Amino acid sequence: MNDNGRQAAEEHWQLQLYRRSLKKKTTVRALLDHLPPVQGRLCLEVGCGTGLTSHFLRRQGGTWVSCDFERDHVRSARQLVGDRILQ
Repeated sequence: MNDNGRQAAEEHWQLQLYRRSLKKKTTVRALLDHLPPVQGRLCLEVGCGTGLTSHFLRRQGGTWVSCDFERDHVRSARQLVGDRILQ
């Protein structure tokens, strides 16, 4: 397996889907374009779903806490971004 294949195999499935989806890329970009500076701030994301948006929000800085009502979504989000995901 070449390096690209190995990298894709190690990448989380949600990020693999994101890279193939123009709609997901457009949605995330629109959200990030309207996000104010968050460095040094405590931020709350309500309705984090499976965590894809959480992944990109956390890369913007700040300390994020995300939540969702769906147990399966919370589990998936935790797999992608780690801690500070509440149900």
